[in-house]
Amino acid sequence: MKRIDKILSFVQEYTEALTETDYQTSSVGISAVDISEQTDLFRNNVSQDLNELHRKRKIIKLKGRPVKYLYLPAVESYLGGTIASKDLLFQKFSEISDCLTPAATMEDAFSSLIGWKGSLGKAIQTAKAAILYPPNGLHTLLLGESGVGKSIFAEVMYSFGQEKNIFAKDSPFIRFNCADYANNPQLLMTQLFGAVKGAYTGADEEKMGMVEAADGGVLFLDEIHRLPPEGQEMLFHFIDKKVYRRMGETIEERSADVFIIGATTETENNNLLTTFLRRIPTTIWLPNLEERGLTERLDIIREYASIEARKVNTTIELSKGALIQLLSYEAKGNLGQLRSDLQLAIARAYLESKQQEVSVVQVNSPSLPSYIFQLIHQSDQEKRNQLERIVPQKMTITADESTHSESSIIMDHDFVNYYFNQLIVSKEQIDLSEVFKDYTNKISKNMILQSNYSVLFDEMTKEISVILSDVLVKEHELVLDQSIYLALALFLRNLQEKNDLPHELIDVATYVPSVHSINTAKKMIQIIERRFHLFCSPRELQTLASIIDSLTKNKTQTTTHFMVVAHGTSAGASIAETINTLLNTSDVIGLDMPLTMSPSEAAQLINEKINSFDDDKDWIIFADMGSLAQLDKQLVTKNENQIFVIESTNLLIILESVRQAIFSFVSSKQIVADIAQMNDELNHKLQVRVKNYLETEMNRVIYTVCASGEGVALFLEQIIGEFLRSNHIYDVQLIPLSGSQKDIEHIIRLTSKDKESVAIIGSIQLEQLAIPYISLDEILLKQGFDLLLNLLGKHVPDSDKTMLSIDKATREITFRLCSEALDKYLMYIAPEKIHSLLIKQIEQMEEFFEVRLSNETLMKLFIHIGCMLERLIFENKTLTATKEDQLAMKKTYPAHPEKIKRSFDEIEESFNITLPPSELFYIHEILLTDVAFD
Repeated sequence: MKRIDKILSFVQEYTEALTETDYQTSSVGISAVDISEQTDLFRNNVSQDLNELHRKRKIIKLKGRPVKYLYLPAVESYLGGTIASKDLLFQKFSEISDCLTPAATMEDAFSSLIGWKGSLGKAIQTAKAAILYPPNGLHTLLLGESGVGKSIFAEVMYSFGQEKNIFAKDSPFIRFNCADYANNPQLLMTQLFGAVKGAYTGADEEKMGMVEAADGGVLFLDEIHRLPPEGQEMLFHFIDKKVYRRMGETIEERSADVFIIGATTETENNNLLTTFLRRIPTTIWLPNLEERGLTERLDIIREYASIEARKVNTTIELSKGALIQLLSYEAKGNLGQLRSDLQLAIARAYLESKQQEVSVVQVNSPSLPSYIFQLIHQSDQEKRNQLERIVPQKMTITADESTHSESSIIMDHDFVNYYFNQLIVSKEQIDLSEVFKDYTNKISKNMILQSNYSVLFDEMTKEISVILSDVLVKEHELVLDQSIYLALALFLRNLQEKNDLPHELIDVATYVPSVHSINTAKKMIQIIERRFHLFCSPRELQTLASIIDSLTKNKTQTTTHFMVVAHGTSAGASIAETINTLLNTSDVIGLDMPLTMSPSEAAQLINEKINSFDDDKDWIIFADMGSLAQLDKQLVTKNENQIFVIESTNLLIILESVRQAIFSFVSSKQIVADIAQMNDELNHKLQVRVKNYLETEMNRVIYTVCASGEGVALFLEQIIGEFLRSNHIYDVQLIPLSGSQKDIEHIIRLTSKDKESVAIIGSIQLEQLAIPYISLDEILLKQGFDLLLNLLGKHVPDSDKTMLSIDKATREITFRLCSEALDKYLMYIAPEKIHSLLIKQIEQMEEFFEVRLSNETLMKLFIHIGCMLERLIFENKTLTATKEDQLAMKKTYPAHPEKIKRSFDEIEESFNITLPPSELFYIHEILLTDVAFD
């Protein structure tokens, strides 16, 4: 035996002899000194051979003093997996588990069950033993609450038996529910064992029973506790002897080889004879949904949603809120109820997706059945923390069965994969720096949207970003946008997920980075390799150096020129100087326009400035007044580049635009698009600030009240608040209240001590309080708003504007009340999902008929049409009208049916339905109660 083989054998024997306790000690492993002393070999020779064995990946090396070694296969066998490490070099033994890939387990039929390694593990082991027990298995009784999956478990037991050749591939699986015939024992026995011709009245021919049909396979008896005592006796006689008689037979016996699986929601001692139970030796209890745990329940939701996605052939997205509620509520019917509730939620969301013409079915909290909220337990802090850990921001399920959550997003943002995909699409060499710009912009957009940012920017990526930032500033005086650091960090972060870059990625002849960039990349890699134990190949190093090279070259290069044009002596120049100073650039040009200068003179001066630059860059010009903002058509560059004139000299907008061009390499078009978004945000902030200034002195208060729930009080508060603001009244606080009359009175007394109580508006009159009351009816009839303005000390002007604001408010309240009422009638459609569509349809009808319907008619139409949609979509039911009535309508009002039909065009298209003439007739009847047509 060679010396090196002798040393390997020695390490193997040592490692294989280790116990669990040995592995837990800090001194685990054998050193060169140990081997030298026990083999009489020179230590330097042992060290040399150990290093060679480590290089050949035969042994694991543990750093320290002294260095220790372990036999690789023995450690993998102990840990139960494969050690996925490039160098098999670790500081200590506990680090090895971080690189462990679990060994592939031999999967069987039971692995298709969610929880096969978890909550169902014990049940599965018992089931396997029952199937495999020689010579013909042990009959089994499945126990568990309704809906826990006993039928599915029985089917999987049968499939496992086929895999193990206990049952033939073509053997039968017969399902029989004993409850179907529980009230007719004679018919039940006939179904189980069959009958001969003439055995009973109506038995005109031989009838095969379930036992005979299941010969050679499995007979699954669901709700077996519903078997009458005589039926149980006949069945245990068959189990004992494997023989039976059809009903009506007295002499001849028949034989069958059947494996029996029974299922019951009762305990085994209830309704089942002791003599019968003795014939079924194996009892398996299946856990309920609460006992399955949150992780398994999430997997079950994913599986059920996948089934529905395949049914509707559409991608389904479940929001985090919906997932948390589905995980939290008490589903009394277990898996069956969970699946039913999820189906209903998806049906509602599917309906909404069709209405909104979107390709993805988005299931949010409002999509869920309302009773789920009532069944949610008050979770303890530990459970809430667990929910936050395991529930993704959203779960996306595609129609091809694949599911993923946002935990996979890091690999979706791998620059190597991104570049390689671009390479495949282009089928030729492409510019690395340009691809990296696109990739960075993609990362930047995710950061701005804040949808994937928290997942992308984990602690490891954050640390790598800081290292990159420090090195680039030190070596190149280069300050970049955070999105670029993130993009680079993700490139390096994902090196641990792959062995090497594709060879096609970098063409060495094409990309030759500078020596300085290569040295910078080496410095980065050295720090990151030491800190995170990542390995970077020469090819990956060159890719990183090439990216750094492109960033360095772009340091002083932007794709856009900027100009600030403002009236006055130094306004434009001052803004430009401020931006240039803040961003350490000279890209922004300031131009001042005297107030006496005409627009044409200004255009000429700007053109001269633009054309003094001989390049192919676009221009973004920020102008302070309307006259200058209209100059874009008069401005032309030498190379016919694009010119964008923005009517704003807001310092923040200009600063952000220039920053994007310098640090993020964003195109001029993208910058202009972002300017529009920034402007909207700033306008919103300004409006909020003005409102806050005017609302600082709120010495008056109005209470909106209701007894049925917060809904009415809340939307009264919203609509009356909008009405007050439209009439420039800002110093009134609105407080919505709901509950009992006593509770509301108590809250009003507490909150009105230091304020003037203007009015109580709603459905409860509080006579004990000396506060004016405006009823909901008065609000709907519009005089309530006149009274409110008078109470506020405002003269009620007889102007179109005031009347319009009152009319708008009363209509909004009417429609909100309609939605509240409609929720009591609809089972499948959520009223808030069709609210805006119904309003649009009714307004379309008013336009066609040139009428303004009363609030009473609005309510009738809203509720009638909502109920009609559910009837047509989910129940396929229509109201009927006699032909005489329909003909009379057409004769008296020939144009009306067509007008009503046209007003439903969008609804018909959204829900893929067609309104029958009879439905149009009843809608017309509602209109006739309000409008006197000529």
